[in-house]
Amino acid sequence: MMENSTFSLHAMPTTVESSVSVGVSMKNNTVLFIGECYELCAEISDRGFPSENLKSGHEALKWLKEKHFRHTQAPNILVINTQITGLRPFDFVKSLSTIQFLRDVPVIFISNEFKPEERDLAIRVGASDYFTTDINADDFIQRMSFLTRLRELN
Repeated sequence: MMENSTFSLHAMPTTVESSVSVGVSMKNNTVLFIGECYELCAEISDRGFPSENLKSGHEALKWLKEKHFRHTQAPNILVINTQITGLRPFDFVKSLSTIQFLRDVPVIFISNEFKPEERDLAIRVGASDYFTTDINADDFIQRMSFLTRLRELN
């Protein structure tokens, strides 16, 4: 587990088609990556988790609103690179609260380098967690599972 993680991993194991055990099946839920998260997005996709990677905050808001208007399922997790273009990542997270079906979707911030003040601000504006881009895919899948399980319990 990464030292800069805000939470610990306590998912209840259930085996899926990955080398990792996760608490709930996420295989039918989309993980939306926003900004340059291509490597992690590819790793998650290769393990069978449906993923989208959008380049900018504006593109992501448009995509999310279109999903809502077509009455399709919201993504299970939003992963935002702190270097997204178009919107500051913190403003992006605040704007999610105006979209009803996204209010309880967990948000994970990904940063190129660990910055304590950035992590603290991310958590204050509503992010569920904060990692650096070098996070291990297995740890990331465990964290996604845990956050999804928490969301389902609420």
